[in-house]
Amino acid sequence: MKTYATRFALALCAVVGFGADSAGQTRPAPGYMFDDFSYAHRRELARNGWIVRAAPGWPGIPGATWWPEGVTFIPVEGAPGTRALRMTSRTDGTAAGTRQTQVCHQRKYLEGTYAARVRFTDAPVEGPGGDQLVESFYTISPLKAPWDMDYSELDFEYLPNGGWGIAEPTLYATT
Repeated sequence: MKTYATRFALALCAVVGFGADSAGQTRPAPGYMFDDFSYAHRRELARNGWIVRAAPGWPGIPGATWWPEGVTFIPVEGAPGTRALRMTSRTDGTAAGTRQTQVCHQRKYLEGTYAARVRFTDAPVEGPGGDQLVESFYTISPLKAPWDMDYSELDFEYLPNGGWGIAEPTLYATT
């Protein structure tokens, strides 16, 4: 079994301004989304609109399992009281023996400032490496029709062992 883990330490989506709350703390302006993923349990994600994928479909490996249990929260080293969202996927080399993870958001974002701190991994945390896998962070809206003016997509796809015709580690950035 091989295990890969990706950590999301911070995610800010569609944030264009900050303001102070009644206690003088800086907070995202009303109407904007912010999340630092400092949760203790996976079920807390739903309160901020996050969906941990459990259903088959695309994207992903046909016949593999979407594995909610692979979404966990870990302490951030050097930042007491702060947690990071960690997504762990596993494979034995077969589709049936593969567990994938994905976290989505129910809101649609088109314009704004996006920021995320994502730590992709080059080597598995368990077992031999070398698999052609894709670790990604992306924002995407549904494509309703060709040339849909409301369609928006930003992709950062990391292939630590190459793939898609490239032999070495590659980071694709697509808009």
